[in-house]
Amino acid sequence: RRRFNEYYAWLNADLSTVQQINAPFIHRAEYLIHALRIMEATRLNVDIHNIVCIGKMNDSLTNDKNRNYLVFNSMTIINGLWDSTTNTIKFT
Repeated sequence: RRRFNEYYAWLNADLSTVQQINAPFIHRAEYLIHALRIMEATRLNVDIHNIVCIGKMNDSLTNDKNRNYLVFNSMTIINGLWDSTTNTIKFT
């Protein structure tokens, strides 16, 4: 129940003012983020102006310091990196 409330809070938060949050429960939500289908994400009309980073993995949990958790249009959460040279999402 507590984890459900954490996920629900993320989905209903006003993410337009969020820049970055380092929260322990981001790691617990990793399996949920990986469960999203890449096909579903690539159908979105996404550009750099409507992507908000809501969190970053703790350094103790991953060696990749550039691995970000992204929000598309404040709706869909997925794991990936923004490539500014090609204006595309690199999925991780």
